[in-house]
Amino acid sequence: MEPGLIEMRRELLVCVGISLLVMAGAGTVGLYAQEATSSEPGWVLYQKGLAQLREREFGQALRLFREAIGKDAPYPEATAGLGMVYEAESSLDLAVRRYKEALEAGKFFRIPESRIEIMYSLARVYEKQGRLKEYSDTLESIASEQPEYTEQKFDTLRSGMRRTILTDGLNRLVTLYRLEGETSLQANSLLGIQYVRTGNYTPALENMTFACLKILSTLVREIRREEPEYQFQDARTLFADAFSRDTLRAYVGETNLFENLYYLAAAVYGEDPESTTWREIWTLVRDSPESGAWASRAASRLASPRLEPLIEH
Repeated sequence: MEPGLIEMRRELLVCVGISLLVMAGAGTVGLYAQEATSSEPGWVLYQKGLAQLREREFGQALRLFREAIGKDAPYPEATAGLGMVYEAESSLDLAVRRYKEALEAGKFFRIPESRIEIMYSLARVYEKQGRLKEYSDTLESIASEQPEYTEQKFDTLRSGMRRTILTDGLNRLVTLYRLEGETSLQANSLLGIQYVRTGNYTPALENMTFACLKILSTLVREIRREEPEYQFQDARTLFADAFSRDTLRAYVGETNLFENLYYLAAAVYGEDPESTTWREIWTLVRDSPESGAWASRAASRLASPRLEPLIEH
């Protein structure tokens, strides 16, 4: 690290460290109320806090979030902003406390979708702390907000998707089923990968199937916006059609499609090594020009099929 950056970080640590000591020993609302000295409304202070956070001006961000809460308490988005500052400074216990405090004030969210974003932030901190049960439980809570994932009336849907991916393969799955649910897509993906890495292949298969089907369903839907008569043929053709469109190429990268496909194949292999689907999907990943490093990983698994290395949990 360059000397100038070292000095800057020391200054930031001093500034934030003092604030953390005050926060740890004071009542939340009372302390914030004392610091609401600005004449600007709370939402303006909150937005300014986010801007300072993006600039890594943690002391200023902390002050602005606290002032926003003092203006408009309870203000869960701003409370989560404190959590983001603490997370950035690796004060992870404080980050957890503030994220949980924000979620407990759920009915006061200015933007309801913020609640899911904060749940993802909480899960991320749990992962950093190695608290894998809390990490998985938080992601399960997000995934469970999609009715198809948990509700009994969708048991037939889930069992049909499982049977299809194991016996008939990815192309047949996308031919028969469509699945929406962008807000829980990342939860399905992260859960699926976590379950593969811990050897829990049945929930891994369900989550990776959900994640991949959501991404592929979106690709089909978006192409149909331009070509109403478009019909899914197979995954290779869908990829070619999607990559010819800049927005869909970007979407594939943002959603880590090839990583998700790789782990879907790993989940299939772990659940049923006799299935041919894992070979179909790893071959697809290996041969896709856009799959990057996942192509070589898939090639390695095809050359020597084996389970993913397990992590301790």
